[in-house]
Amino acid sequence: MTFTRPDAQMTKAAESPKNRPEFSGDPETRGHHGKGWASYANSRAVADPASGDHEPLSRQAMRVMAEWLDQEQDALRIHAEIEEVSTMLRLRAERKRQGARAGCSRLGVRMRSPRRPGGSFTLEWFLVDRPGRTQYLPRGRGDRYNRPAFNRAVPWERRIALEAERPLGAIRERLRLIKDLERRLQELQTLLAQPLPSAETDSEDETIREGRAS
Repeated sequence: MTFTRPDAQMTKAAESPKNRPEFSGDPETRGHHGKGWASYANSRAVADPASGDHEPLSRQAMRVMAEWLDQEQDALRIHAEIEEVSTMLRLRAERKRQGARAGCSRLGVRMRSPRRPGGSFTLEWFLVDRPGRTQYLPRGRGDRYNRPAFNRAVPWERRIALEAERPLGAIRERLRLIKDLERRLQELQTLLAQPLPSAETDSEDETIREGRAS
């Protein structure tokens, strides 16, 4: 499935570094990745034009990347909502066409809010065994639900679910990679905030430790 940014995201997209020439997919206009990010960050580096104070380039680049990741997550959330509604409508229409009995398993998919601050939304399948009783299906370790996960669903529900898992699994994969990158950025920010150790400092520390030991 090819993801296109919804209209609601176009305003933010115009400010995204992805949409600037140095970040485009055109080999003729795309610069080296590092140079592209540095150029974009440097163009926004002046925090106070009157005083000429500059935000450190590394911090600026981190902030730009974080803003871009936030925008991508917003876009994925919109796509997830669309897929959720589309799949539920398809299941409902097919259930009506099949004339499914009330006692049959009723499969559905739901986008659930993050369980903790800073977490990600999830896309989960569930079965309604009877009114008032909903059971969420385990996905396993991958980004997609596989066929055995839908063993309790009726065949036509299983078919729709497996077809829907193509876009839903792609959304989960992208979301997982975004969250991984966010964690990496946080680790890098922590490291960049610390001074680099020097060989002289390490040698002095070792001498002090040896003196105390003796």
